[in-house]
Amino acid sequence: METKDIAINNDLIVLAVPGNAVESAVKNIIEIDGKIVIDLTNPIGEGLKLTRGTTTSNAEEIQKIIPTAKIVKKLNTVGLEKMIDPTVNEKKITMLIAWDHEDANLKVSQLIEEIGFDPLIVGKLYFSRYLDPFAMIWIEVVRVQGMNPNTGIKWMR
Repeated sequence: METKDIAINNDLIVLAVPGNAVESAVKNIIEIDGKIVIDLTNPIGEGLKLTRGTTTSNAEEIQKIIPTAKIVKKLNTVGLEKMIDPTVNEKKITMLIAWDHEDANLKVSQLIEEIGFDPLIVGKLYFSRYLDPFAMIWIEVVRVQGMNPNTGIKWMR
């Protein structure tokens, strides 16, 4: 299956590519109308520096390229180590979510809960431009400074 065919028999597509490859990964996808695309990417360039953030995000750029898809931003603020067990000290890690489509948000939030995270909607898709820099805090502390990756945020409510 080529990248362009990825949406043909799928209602939900998970975009997990290097942050600087999102445009080439999505630009030729066919039959994407109404499909949900979960953006897990972080726009990180050379030297672990953000290439986007505060004025736009990968999720917003993806939405421009495939405007008929339903883009949801999540799963970019923790490391892969927490995807299997999204808890710290027996508490669910909060997964921050940005979206523009109610039906996509509901479906993906349920999926996030099933995985074991505590979903928290932070706002519309443009809020993903703030999730990308937020992810950099985790990357800096864990990947650069060497803190144990068994970490995550818990939004107390």
